Amino acid sequence: MPAIARASALERLGAYASEQTVRTLRTTLESSEPLVVFGAVLGAAQLPPQQRLLLLTPLVDHRVRAVRIAAGKALAGVPVAELPQSTRAALERAFSEVERSFDVSASRPETHVERSAFELARGKLAQAEASLQTALRLQPCLAEAYLNLADLERQRGSEAAAERAIRAAIADTSIPIGWAS
Repeated sequence: MPAIARASALERLGAYASEQTVRTLRTTLESSEPLVVFGAVLGAAQLPPQQRLLLLTPLVDHRVRAVRIAAGKALAGVPVAELPQSTRAALERAFSEVERSFDVSASRPETHVERSAFELARGKLAQAEASLQTALRLQPCLAEAYLNLADLERQRGSEAAAERAIRAAIADTSIPIGWAS
């Protein structure tokens, strides 16, 4: 089977967490084919945090940049302070590489939404909010950015600010009357 087909199947496999899934992902994460490893990383990213940590930590130093970045994104919510120093340093390097990867397509609002999710997973609320505000400056009617902003405000405990973000999403993303056929 072609590598692209195996990679796609491995990505989807992560939605079905089981011992067999973990065994399959563990095995394929050691593949010599970067595309297969990338698919397995995306699959493992859907597993519970502790399983994700065990499977993906070794890949933050992988030879292929896309694999390192995908592993870094998947491990964004890991409490770095609880890890051994050697693992912590490797993970911080991966996080830096993820952050640099966002700069490649910084003109796209979706990139800033993705960056905000990464920062939010790391507990960096101010940076997550700044990324969402940048996304909204680039594309004022981006519903996903408003909804993520509402979630962020809810996490901060500000229901009023969350409601304002949702109302702004409704106002800015509504289809004008007469537009739909």
